[in-house]
Amino acid sequence: MQAQELTNFDDEELSESGIQCPVCLSFLCQPITLSCKHSFCRLCLLKSTRLSPDGRTCPMCRAAIEIRALPEQPVDAELDARVKQRVPCAIHAEREVTNAAEVEAYLKQQLHNLPVFAMYPGTKVGQHVQLHFFEPRYRVLIRRAWEGAKLFLYASETPREGRQAVVVQVVDAQFQMDGRCNIVGRAIEEVKMEQVWVEEGTCGLVYARCSHSGSSNADSPGRGVSAHSTSFRSSAEDFPSNPLPLFCLANEVGVGERSALTFFERRYLTLAQRILDADRAAEPLFLWGPSRHAGATATVVRVENWEMQEPGEVRVRLRGIYRATITSSEEDSEVPGLYYARVRRSSGVEHSTASISRRQTKKICVIQ
Repeated sequence: MQAQELTNFDDEELSESGIQCPVCLSFLCQPITLSCKHSFCRLCLLKSTRLSPDGRTCPMCRAAIEIRALPEQPVDAELDARVKQRVPCAIHAEREVTNAAEVEAYLKQQLHNLPVFAMYPGTKVGQHVQLHFFEPRYRVLIRRAWEGAKLFLYASETPREGRQAVVVQVVDAQFQMDGRCNIVGRAIEEVKMEQVWVEEGTCGLVYARCSHSGSSNADSPGRGVSAHSTSFRSSAEDFPSNPLPLFCLANEVGVGERSALTFFERRYLTLAQRILDADRAAEPLFLWGPSRHAGATATVVRVENWEMQEPGEVRVRLRGIYRATITSSEEDSEVPGLYYARVRRSSGVEHSTASISRRQTKKICVIQ
């Protein structure tokens, strides 16, 4: 089949030649081939995954799309060459320019019209953010953000026109088979929500059109740090005999390793306050592990020094001293979400619990 024969783009001939996009039914433009072997125009795939209720699935067979960023994915070079062999150069070039412009407009729109995640107490410019998305609307949020500009808004209260929010740039997203997602991001700019609406077909996901406030992040690591810092002494590393507060986050520090955390969530500010305000004869210790459940392992860490940051942040520098197994845990009756745990070393020595209190707070923590 010669190039001139495709001038009218006969569907049957395009299909037989294997260069037809199943979405637009025209020839493939910037073709992307998925692991399921179905191929689409880049623009068509972007649009279809945006409209899809479950996000990144193949429009043909509903297989999961494993490509991390469709706008940046290289084209299928072999398929692209076949298209160019069969489609007149002028027609192909015109379509390529048009599609590229639409992709650019699509991405540009996402810089101003952003999905909104709302949860008290929000975040602040410069902070690192870790979130677990499980609600259907927020599964749509992270899919769309990850497919596009990797941005979303974080609001501390119900989104309303004229209210402030913080733009979060997604650094990494780990998708689970059921659609839930763990993300790591950074708050980069404060904006005002000028227009707010619920996007159709997204299970109630709120979108907002933003105006820039000029409050962007400075990369200085010492932002807002007060001149208050205390170093703790090193003492005999006897295994703790009291229940310890638990900081839940995967990839905990290893034994002998040093790390730093910035706390701004209420439950972890309480954690820091309690261990730092305790009797100075006691070791400033807490647990760092991925789970509070019995049988989970965690690292006992010692706070070596701390700094007050404004507003409402505590940065602690710490070192891992023991690996421990959680035998039981109990939620604080004054601070829901803050847990204390009994632990044992490999020797199997048990440690008794003390009375613990409870209170509610929202889940957010940061690591730097």
